[in-house]
Amino acid sequence: MKTRRAKSSPAFNIAFLDVMACGLGAVILILMLVDFESFELQPKTEGARLERALAEQQDELDSLQSQIAALDALIAAAAAERQGRQSAIADARSAQQSVFQSVSRQQAVVADLERQLAALAPVETASDNIALSGRQEQNYLLGLKVEGEHIGILLDKSASMTADKLLDILRYKGMPPAARRAAPKWRRALRTLQWLL
Repeated sequence: MKTRRAKSSPAFNIAFLDVMACGLGAVILILMLVDFESFELQPKTEGARLERALAEQQDELDSLQSQIAALDALIAAAAAERQGRQSAIADARSAQQSVFQSVSRQQAVVADLERQLAALAPVETASDNIALSGRQEQNYLLGLKVEGEHIGILLDKSASMTADKLLDILRYKGMPPAARRAAPKWRRALRTLQWLL
């Protein structure tokens, strides 16, 4: 009996051709989409980019150097101002010291004059006390009511009771006791005391 050879199916041939065509199309599509120039080194464009970056860095360096110079100028101005202030403070301190020395010399002269005036003035005796008499109650002086059986009033008889100004006080301090008792301020104090009694 004769065997029949199996015929190749035409469907298998068409499918194989379809697969091959699709694969070829995919390869062509990939080749079209891929930019081969991007993988190539372009020294001209890279050098230009580096030059631009270098120029930007140089500009930034110049800007920083100008800022540093401005800050150095400010620091120098502040140092000069500080030096001027320190010299002004030193001058003021020396002037103050000279004023203090002058004042201390004048105080020493005044103290010497007071000692000389005290040596010239005679010692006052108890006879300078003033005997006053009056009623137990009298008018008021500055809201002070003076009443009672036993009232004591103290009156300062130092040199400050002779005048209002320091020079007049020093002048009266060197005078004899009779002239001091005739001083206007002392007479006014006595009149006030007599008015109270």
